[in-house]
Amino acid sequence: MSFQYTYDLEQVSPKNTNLTRNRKSFDLGTLPRDRWVDFVMHMKYSLTEDGVVDLWMDGAKVVGQEQVNVGYNDRLGHFVSVGVYHGNSKSDHEVTAILMDAVRIGDENS
Repeated sequence: MSFQYTYDLEQVSPKNTNLTRNRKSFDLGTLPRDRWVDFVMHMKYSLTEDGVVDLWMDGAKVVGQEQVNVGYNDRLGHFVSVGVYHGNSKSDHEVTAILMDAVRIGDENS
């Protein structure tokens, strides 16, 4: 499994070519099966190199980035996207699913 974030200093990204160039990716290893995994994500969006990206998995900090660009300079603003992205990988499973529970979005006081 990987965790990724990206940024775009341009106001419009019609073909997303710069998003790939600006993507930061972290390999989190293989997720355990048949049990819940608890993720906590802390993001401070910024396009002036003072952003923060932190990710904890089951209480252990697995990503810690400071003084980074993260987010988009578009009218829609910043957003989080979570999903199953297979890319070019092969899976021996017919069905892949993500179940999410107790999702909370905080603010600057969280």
